[in-house]
Amino acid sequence: MKPPLTTSHHIALAALALTGALTASAAPAPVTDKGVARLEQVVVQERKGSVLTDLQRTAISGTAIGDEQIRLSGLDSLQDLSHYTPNLSLSTSGGRSFGDNLAIRGLANSAFFSDSSVVVYVDDAPFGDVFSFVPELYEVESIEILRGAQGTLFGKNSEAGVINITTRKPTNATSGEVSHSYAKFGEETTRAGVMGPLIKGQLYYGLSGAYSVRDGLLSNSFLGNAPDQRQGWNGRFFTRWTPSEAWTISFEATASASSDGAPRTQSLSAREYSVDSNVPGRLETDNNSQSVRIVHTTPTFTVTSITTRRDWTLDPLNFDLDLTRFPAPGSGNFALIKQDQEQWSEELRLQSPFGSKPWKWLGGLYLSSTKAHGDNTRNFYVPFPGFFETQRTVHTQKADNVAAFGNATYAVSDKLGVTVGLRLDHTHKSLERTKSALFSPPTLPLSKGQDFFNLGTNLTVDYRISDTLLVYGLTGSGFKAGGYSAFIDPPTSAKFDSEHVWTNEVGVKATSADKKLTVNAAVFYYYIWDYQVERSLPFSTDYAVFNAPAARSLGAEIEVHARPLDGLDLSASLGTTQLEFRRFRAGAAGPDFKGNTPPFVPAFNASVAAQYKHATGFFGRVEVIAVGETHFDEENSALYREPSYTSLNARIGYESARGGLHFFGRNLKDDFHYEKRVAGLAAGVPAAPFTVGVMGTLRF
Repeated sequence: MKPPLTTSHHIALAALALTGALTASAAPAPVTDKGVARLEQVVVQERKGSVLTDLQRTAISGTAIGDEQIRLSGLDSLQDLSHYTPNLSLSTSGGRSFGDNLAIRGLANSAFFSDSSVVVYVDDAPFGDVFSFVPELYEVESIEILRGAQGTLFGKNSEAGVINITTRKPTNATSGEVSHSYAKFGEETTRAGVMGPLIKGQLYYGLSGAYSVRDGLLSNSFLGNAPDQRQGWNGRFFTRWTPSEAWTISFEATASASSDGAPRTQSLSAREYSVDSNVPGRLETDNNSQSVRIVHTTPTFTVTSITTRRDWTLDPLNFDLDLTRFPAPGSGNFALIKQDQEQWSEELRLQSPFGSKPWKWLGGLYLSSTKAHGDNTRNFYVPFPGFFETQRTVHTQKADNVAAFGNATYAVSDKLGVTVGLRLDHTHKSLERTKSALFSPPTLPLSKGQDFFNLGTNLTVDYRISDTLLVYGLTGSGFKAGGYSAFIDPPTSAKFDSEHVWTNEVGVKATSADKKLTVNAAVFYYYIWDYQVERSLPFSTDYAVFNAPAARSLGAEIEVHARPLDGLDLSASLGTTQLEFRRFRAGAAGPDFKGNTPPFVPAFNASVAAQYKHATGFFGRVEVIAVGETHFDEENSALYREPSYTSLNARIGYESARGGLHFFGRNLKDDFHYEKRVAGLAAGVPAAPFTVGVMGTLRF
């Protein structure tokens, strides 16, 4: 029986129904493809709204993905981005974004308690922690993945990098789109959207919705079901008002919800895609957000204000801790988790006019307040003396952040540029926790608070050898604020310190004179102090973040895009990261992890893709994705090590301004591997097996 629909379910379903009706009556409008061949269309140094400008001419390492590549590759999730971005990885928990780990160049978030190393922005509005990210992507126009600390350029602190997403926006022509896809395992997605003017030249709207469902990929031999079924809803409303050329005021609201079965997790000792669990499992999430963006432009400066509210709820997550039928239904090892997070933020930016010379500057203030509440119950077997213990932890964590940031570039000459950046950051973190157990001795309530003051810097020198060749070097610093772990005793062990990184990078960006070939390459060296590591403690139920005194990350990345013939696009990327602990011991008498690789960071990731689109609209695309060896515990044990693997994907069909028909295949060689191994549970999240499907789209 499906659980009752929540408010967010109704909002998202209503948006989907309304957009379908509106789309059917929308006036025809031409569709302009913006593809991967036009790499210069997005990204950096000047922030122009939610996008940055001219990546190829700027001394920042980044990947730009345009509208055509998004559509023809079927890119629709955060995890897909790691297929095309050097040194970006996402280790999924199989439970939406809860428990995911995002990493760039060796800097990753812990699953539950540390801040995000990689920050996600959508239309200038930042998300909270990784567990509250909405992993599915809809209505996306372009994506920028910026590698390296961006705290001097963006309001929300980003130690490792920024994923900057821009959605489609309405114009003076009304347009609409409806699509439906069907694939193996009962995977279906329906999407509809319409946008256009209410008052041409002044007031615009956009409305979209989506519904998706999928049968389970796993088989539960004990309960006789497919436990990891999924269904989700998503709705979005957007409006933009331009009362004059100097003012733009936008409002955006989103709502999404999911009603899933158990997370896609199996025992590492079980046969492929199989569990033998006595707990049915359940995962319910609700999300909604609202943002107001106001831009005022004058001949001498531009001022931008972005106010954002996000609310995320997980209620409940119920899963089997041992993934077996032991002992009997209704008892045994299980966890019941309820958690929510509410975030408010305000980003205020003042910057020079776009295209100004010789100075380009940006300064801003950022304020945010985040509150996360958790109620976690665990029932587990204690071998000696032999009984089931029930342990409950209720915790509230708060984070209040105030930051000032600035970035300025001076053109010393037509060829030489110097950029300096600074970030001053203050975060107050607090933890209130109660912990109780049925049989164990009582634990005193925990109430802690701490101020974290941090500094981020950037110094970049770039030299333009010619109009098509840029070299640059940078040095700077980034950080990730400290905090508290909720599942640790004694209370003195709850606090962990801020993580700091010294960043160094040298890069080159080259484009052929006819712009048919682009090659970007970079090497980097990071030295990290107080590297944050989240780990489960042996012989106890404690789970916490600890600081490794020192770590080092050394690596390289290269991206190549070519268009040798009209309609033919070739691309390849490679990122390598050699990450190791330089100093880290598990307790005074514990094992020494020096030289080991921290978890969640692959040794490399790579992709090769070929895509051809004929002038008639027929197209084909094939891509190979490779991921290097990845460790999922600090011991680097064999059980929690995932060997290198490759995946083959393909898509063929027809695409035009009026719609398209796509036939697609994912993991065509049916390679079995784990996307994440869960240390402490002897469990893993298997990747989806061989899948084929079809998608049809109508545009109006």
